[in-house]
Amino acid sequence: MNLTRPLRTILALHALVLLAVGQTTDPRNRPPLESNLPIEAVGPDDLLALSVADCADLTKTFRVAKDGRLTLPLLRQPLSVSGLTPPAIADAVAQALSQAQILVQPVVSVQVLEYRSHLVTVAGAVKRPGQVPVAGHMTLLDVLSAAEGVAPEAGAVVVLTASNTHTRQVIPLKKLLESPTADNNPVLTGGEEVRVPEAAKVYVMGNVKKPGAFPLHDGPNTTVLKIMAECEGTLPYSKGTAYIYRQDENGQRTETPVQLAALLARKSPDVPLYGSDVLYVPDSKGKHIGREF
Repeated sequence: MNLTRPLRTILALHALVLLAVGQTTDPRNRPPLESNLPIEAVGPDDLLALSVADCADLTKTFRVAKDGRLTLPLLRQPLSVSGLTPPAIADAVAQALSQAQILVQPVVSVQVLEYRSHLVTVAGAVKRPGQVPVAGHMTLLDVLSAAEGVAPEAGAVVVLTASNTHTRQVIPLKKLLESPTADNNPVLTGGEEVRVPEAAKVYVMGNVKKPGAFPLHDGPNTTVLKIMAECEGTLPYSKGTAYIYRQDENGQRTETPVQLAALLARKSPDVPLYGSDVLYVPDSKGKHIGREF
């Protein structure tokens, strides 16, 4: 059958339209989206990546508003998406486009690029304080790892404040790192605050090899022997008695002698040290700073 050129052109265009419609309605042609985040319910300020087949105006990123609604071009009314998962949002967008008669059988893909509604605040003695996005199964240890771990000046505990009740849980850091359990390593869902207080310090001065301020990493278990090990011991001609200077609850300074020579020889029990204590090791001249300090 001989066809005129105009008729052949019309048939060819019709075939192209049918092909385009078939690609739009075929789910296998759904444009792939890259996201390593697990599927979670969406909330305010989350960043979404939409892909709508054959619609460049909607194939881009959109951020959920503070009220939990998503405003899209071509749609007159924003969509309420807070609490929905990405597949549910894709269905809602497709339904809205169909009802508005903008697209016929639209194919929509949605992925979350950033969960700002699921953030945990990490503060204090950590290497990278700030806000950590929480998605999927993330525990307290996972959040601390995302903050690159605790800093050298970290104290002996981690303080976890819940998002809704604002209750505080004090967790021993050593136990968390060595023996994590469901009690001391809970799953976080967003909104919590993780704070690692800096360790209190003991100040060592006098006739020692390495005077200075030393953090109490062991908390109340810090003793004179442990601090003497950190300051690398005494210098020659040190006096056998050292002194601990401490302020009491009324702000009065007390002086406590410590038989250091007997302690180092294991002939005397160890002595605990507390935050802000000053351990002074005089030399053999016998002078100490009882009045000058």
